[in-house]
Amino acid sequence: MDHKQRKKTEYELDLIEIINVILKHWWVLLVTAVAGIGLMFFYTRYVAVPEYESSVSFYVNNGQRSEDKISTSDISASQSLVDTYIVILKYGTTLDAVIEDTEIPCDTTELSKKIRCSSINDTEVFQVTVSDPSPEQAARIARSIEKILPDKVSEVIEGSTVRIVRNPTVPSAPSSPNLMKNLILGGMAGLLLSCVYVALRFILDDRIRDASRMLKESYPYPVLAEIPELSAESKGYYYSSYTRKNANG
Repeated sequence: MDHKQRKKTEYELDLIEIINVILKHWWVLLVTAVAGIGLMFFYTRYVAVPEYESSVSFYVNNGQRSEDKISTSDISASQSLVDTYIVILKYGTTLDAVIEDTEIPCDTTELSKKIRCSSINDTEVFQVTVSDPSPEQAARIARSIEKILPDKVSEVIEGSTVRIVRNPTVPSAPSSPNLMKNLILGGMAGLLLSCVYVALRFILDDRIRDASRMLKESYPYPVLAEIPELSAESKGYYYSSYTRKNANG
């Protein structure tokens, strides 16, 4: 039983002690955080390619609603058509027509990766966002989709129409990368790595730091007395036996 108890206490970790050790190495945390911020600043400014976004919004009409009133079923039918229109845009012949219209040097797979579609707050309006390193080309692709998509929808779904809610414009500022967001992420990553490094170094270090505590945790017997460390060379961090110097002196 005593052996099992000693084996159990051998793997116990004091969370407060680990936190104190990490705080004592505050300069390591500071250096790594500054290094992470610096690396992310360099990456954002000089390595990452800026992306510009241009969006066009469409209103979905299911073509079956009455002229004088709109029922809940009409709204639900229009909302369900949003996913269908997105499929028509990204997986039909719409992208081929957009490539032919804009004469951009890419295929449908590459163009599909530049396009992001989603409904706006679960309404009948869905938005198509085009991302590209060139702001002019992003707006040109969005305008081509604005012109081609309504006709493609009417060809596939009889009676349904798409109306333009918001026209695309040439973006004046890049949407990504976000400098402030990257700096915060770089600082947090540096802090996390430094905390993990300091904690693992402390946990994996099997040297004895406190002999009396080790005896109390390893054996079920009380410590009756403790001989203090009197060595002039000991700084109190590691436990070592006292060695008398100049015994003959």
